[in-house]
Amino acid sequence: MADTTDVLLNLIDKQWSQAKQSEDQRSTLTNYVILVAGGLESFIVQRSFSKETLVLAVILVLLGILGAIASAKYYERFRLSMHRVGAMMDKLEELHKDARIWELQTQADKEHIERFPKLNKIRLHYIWLMLHIGIAVLGVINVLIGEHYVFFTDGFEVFF
Repeated sequence: MADTTDVLLNLIDKQWSQAKQSEDQRSTLTNYVILVAGGLESFIVQRSFSKETLVLAVILVLLGILGAIASAKYYERFRLSMHRVGAMMDKLEELHKDARIWELQTQADKEHIERFPKLNKIRLHYIWLMLHIGIAVLGVINVLIGEHYVFFTDGFEVFF
């Protein structure tokens, strides 16, 4: 039984590492997206939403969408690792009933929820998604402003 326990603990450790890697990669990706989005937005604003910046605004939309999809995928991989950990914890619980693994975890979860009742309802992966979607929306706004600006300035040049 000790060998089985050691194997399970080793596998659980590997899955935790995999889950952490998924979260680290999501964080790194988001940092790059924010950096590039900030540069694109600065350039677009500096050029006063000119016709030439419309392509950059579309790239900003695509960057936000890509970031949201990648963030969702990293969350999916994180959940896979956590599901595997849960299955292995079930087996540990079966082998070591006296450890009361799930009972202790359930009690800790209950105390945590009581301490943070409102924050507990907010899912972190939604915050990550909203950040990327916000970048895509910013790109759409830039496209609309740019289109509006180009349409009206081109029209005014005809009259003046």
